[in-house]
Amino acid sequence: MTDTGEAAMPLKERDSGAKFCPLCRQANHCAVLAGRGIEDCWCAQQTFPPLAKPADAGACICEACLRRLQQEAASGYKRLD
Repeated sequence: MTDTGEAAMPLKERDSGAKFCPLCRQANHCAVLAGRGIEDCWCAQQTFPPLAKPADAGACICEACLRRLQQEAASGYKRLD
Protein backbone atom coordinates (compact mmCIF):
# COMPACT_ATOMS: atom_id res chain seq x y z
CA MET A 1 0.00 0.00 0.00
CA THR A 2 1.25 3.50 -0.78
CA ASP A 3 1.07 6.59 1.41
CA THR A 4 -1.90 7.71 -0.67
CA GLY A 5 -3.96 4.67 0.31
CA GLU A 6 -3.89 3.30 -3.22
CA ALA A 7 -4.47 -0.30 -2.13
CA ALA A 8 -7.71 0.74 -0.48
CA MET A 9 -9.07 2.20 -3.75
CA PRO A 10 -11.23 0.01 -5.97
CA LEU A 11 -9.27 -1.39 -8.95
CA LYS A 12 -11.34 0.54 -11.51
CA GLU A 13 -10.65 3.83 -9.69
CA ARG A 14 -6.90 3.09 -9.51
CA ASP A 15 -6.80 2.22 -13.21
CA SER A 16 -8.54 5.45 -14.19
CA GLY A 17 -6.08 7.44 -12.07
CA ALA A 18 -3.19 5.69 -13.82
CA LYS A 19 -4.28 7.32 -17.09
CA PHE A 20 -3.15 10.73 -15.85
CA CYS A 21 0.33 12.13 -15.34
CA PRO A 22 1.07 12.44 -11.61
CA LEU A 23 2.93 15.72 -12.27
CA CYS A 24 0.48 17.75 -14.38
CA ARG A 25 -2.70 15.63 -14.18
CA GLN A 26 -3.09 15.58 -17.98
CA ALA A 27 -3.63 12.35 -19.93
CA ASN A 28 -0.41 10.33 -20.16
CA HIS A 29 -1.51 8.40 -23.31
CA CYS A 30 -0.24 5.06 -21.99
CA ALA A 31 -0.61 2.37 -24.66
CA VAL A 32 -0.47 -0.40 -22.05
CA LEU A 33 -3.50 1.01 -20.23
CA ALA A 34 -5.27 1.16 -23.59
CA GLY A 35 -4.71 -2.57 -23.99
CA ARG A 36 -1.75 -2.44 -26.36
CA GLY A 37 1.81 -3.64 -25.78
CA ILE A 38 4.57 -1.58 -24.21
CA GLU A 39 6.31 -1.52 -27.59
CA ASP A 40 3.38 0.60 -28.86
CA CYS A 41 3.69 3.19 -26.12
CA TRP A 42 5.23 6.59 -26.80
CA CYS A 43 7.60 6.06 -23.86
CA ALA A 44 9.14 2.80 -25.08
CA GLN A 45 11.95 4.49 -27.01
CA GLN A 46 12.50 7.43 -24.64
CA THR A 47 15.39 8.11 -22.28
CA PHE A 48 14.25 9.09 -18.82
CA PRO A 49 16.33 11.28 -16.50
CA PRO A 50 17.12 9.81 -13.06
CA LEU A 51 14.05 9.73 -10.82
CA ALA A 52 11.66 10.60 -13.66
CA LYS A 53 10.14 7.16 -13.14
CA PRO A 54 9.17 7.01 -9.45
CA ALA A 55 8.75 3.34 -8.51
CA ASP A 56 5.60 3.94 -6.51
CA ALA A 57 3.91 6.70 -8.52
CA GLY A 58 1.01 4.52 -9.69
CA ALA A 59 0.98 6.26 -13.08
CA CYS A 60 3.28 7.16 -15.94
CA ILE A 61 4.30 10.74 -16.57
CA CYS A 62 3.17 12.34 -19.83
CA GLU A 63 5.38 13.19 -22.79
CA ALA A 64 5.24 16.95 -22.08
CA CYS A 65 6.45 16.44 -18.50
CA LEU A 66 9.18 14.08 -19.69
CA ARG A 67 10.40 16.74 -22.15
CA ARG A 68 10.41 19.34 -19.37
CA LEU A 69 12.37 17.02 -17.05
CA GLN A 70 14.85 16.24 -19.83
CA GLN A 71 15.40 19.95 -20.49
CA GLU A 72 15.81 20.70 -16.79
CA ALA A 73 18.28 17.84 -16.36
CA ALA A 74 20.28 18.91 -19.42
CA SER A 75 20.49 22.53 -18.27
CA GLY A 76 21.22 21.63 -14.66
CA TYR A 77 18.17 23.69 -13.68
CA LYS A 78 16.66 21.13 -11.36
CA ARG A 79 18.36 18.31 -9.51
CA LEU A 80 16.56 15.02 -9.99
CA ASP A 81 18.39 13.00 -7.36
